[in-house]
Amino acid sequence: MNHHSGRVDALARFLLDPFAEARWGLSIGGGISVIFADGARTHEYLVVIVDLEAPRIGAVVPALQAGLGGGVRVGIAARAYRSRGR
Repeated sequence: MNHHSGRVDALARFLLDPFAEARWGLSIGGGISVIFADGARTHEYLVVIVDLEAPRIGAVVPALQAGLGGGVRVGIAARAYRSRGR
């Protein structure tokens, strides 16, 4: 069976604490997700997300993302720490 598929997301986030005044950071966002598959119709979904950023660990800021858009979405992330905000 030879089956190729893919997904493209275009998301935007709104930071509720952009200057990192609190240890924990919360953001909300949304966008669109498009799923492609060989021999199948393309599916588009609206996406809503919530991100929770934990306090930094050294030079890394860990985060958890949860959302809805074509099903339940859960992810973890790690980004580089910036001294001037999130």
